[in-house]
Amino acid sequence: MVGEELKIAKAASVLSNNMWKAAQKPRRGPIFEKRKRCRSVYRQLLRQEEKHEKISYSNDLHEALLRKNGKMFWNSWQAKFDSPMPCSQVDGCVDDSVIINKFVDHFRQSYSCNNKPRAEALFDQFNRSRSASWVISYQLAMLLILSLSVKLFSTCIRVKHRIMWVLQVNTCNTATRRSWYF
Repeated sequence: MVGEELKIAKAASVLSNNMWKAAQKPRRGPIFEKRKRCRSVYRQLLRQEEKHEKISYSNDLHEALLRKNGKMFWNSWQAKFDSPMPCSQVDGCVDDSVIINKFVDHFRQSYSCNNKPRAEALFDQFNRSRSASWVISYQLAMLLILSLSVKLFSTCIRVKHRIMWVLQVNTCNTATRRSWYF
């Protein structure tokens, strides 16, 4: 029933809008008021229809979950959310390998250089600067790792000695305390 009302309201809205355009789009008067009223009714019915659809599919999914009916749930899910016709054609082609090659060609053209000799010169310059700085960076990184390893090792040894000392003192004190009681 709401669908019928929606069709009638849409037809009335389109008709009043066409009349308004034919009257050179007045900003006040009976034609403007009728257009505004018809559009308002149509939009209100659209909102009601959207709300009704949401409630309807929510109820269907909810009912399927309550009944623990997996098949009914997924059928309802697919009917409400899945696209009925997935895209299977790109630029007039339906073969997957041809579509992939078209994407590859498109992006290869999009991300190719405009000036080949300049691109090669920049690439060579980058490689030269990278090779010299890379060796220095590698050597600095190795020295840093070595110094951190030595510091970490010496810290671990110090901590181990402290722990051993604390354990000896606690053992000694515990034994001494026990001897006082016995």
